[in-house]
Amino acid sequence: RIDPQQFLDQRKDQKQGQMQDQKTEGTPPAQKNDINPIDEHKINWQQAASMGINRQFLEDSGQLKAMLYGHKSPALNPLTFTLEGITFDTQARLSLKEMPDGTYNIQPHSYLKAPDLDKPFLGAMLSDKDKENLLTSGNAGRVVELEVAQGQKIPALVSLDKITNRLEAVPVDKLNIPQSLKGVEFTPEQVKDLKEGKMVLVEGMTTKKSQETDNPKKFDAYIQFNAAKGSFDFSYGGLERKTNQQDNSQQQGQGSEQANIRIPQKLLGVELTPKQQEDLRADKTIYVKGMVKDGQE
Repeated sequence: RIDPQQFLDQRKDQKQGQMQDQKTEGTPPAQKNDINPIDEHKINWQQAASMGINRQFLEDSGQLKAMLYGHKSPALNPLTFTLEGITFDTQARLSLKEMPDGTYNIQPHSYLKAPDLDKPFLGAMLSDKDKENLLTSGNAGRVVELEVAQGQKIPALVSLDKITNRLEAVPVDKLNIPQSLKGVEFTPEQVKDLKEGKMVLVEGMTTKKSQETDNPKKFDAYIQFNAAKGSFDFSYGGLERKTNQQDNSQQQGQGSEQANIRIPQKLLGVELTPKQQEDLRADKTIYVKGMVKDGQE
């Protein structure tokens, strides 16, 4: 038997609580204690066990390590709840939430079978363009005015967690966009666009591993802040994804070397066809369906 008004009040309280969590959750990983991990002895493992969470499994699968650095678990985990003698099974990503006494509880981010973008999200109705952007890039691509409490609106970036199919938000005033990325300094205009949720082209980046070599390889990419991950998404649509100009000229005479590149016959559990292997060897992009990583297809 459900009291409709009580249900609505509870939903309102839950949404307000979720928004408070997302204010801290959405900061970039550098702000998520990447240097000093959480002491796992401070985790309330009894609370975790009450939801059917297995500590050893989290450790063996590498998910606990990500959680100790302030991130959500990379994969969904089975959870079991008992309410008034009735047992419910679900799946969720997991994160750690600090409690007033300094301990940490497991916070589940439950899984939805599909995104529901037609309902209001924290008081905001998404436009058709927002929905299209969320389903393609995972990000709304603009600042959305969210109502976290009655009459209290805040500008925020909204993204879709593609593992849980749930929307998440980060208030704009909580964003901490770095001054540089992979060796490239951002311009004031790029910082402004990133804070507005836009996609920005960054040229001449180098990976950390490449920076340690005598001839670091450069690459270009479009980047966009993802509120669900708390970090940047990289995309390469329309870009060559080549390295520097010197590498491009050298590739003209490297046909024989390309023929010797080792291409795997199987990729994350999927057998590659001879045509797919040939395309990879020719530096082409292929589409592979059904790969499995961390238990997710």
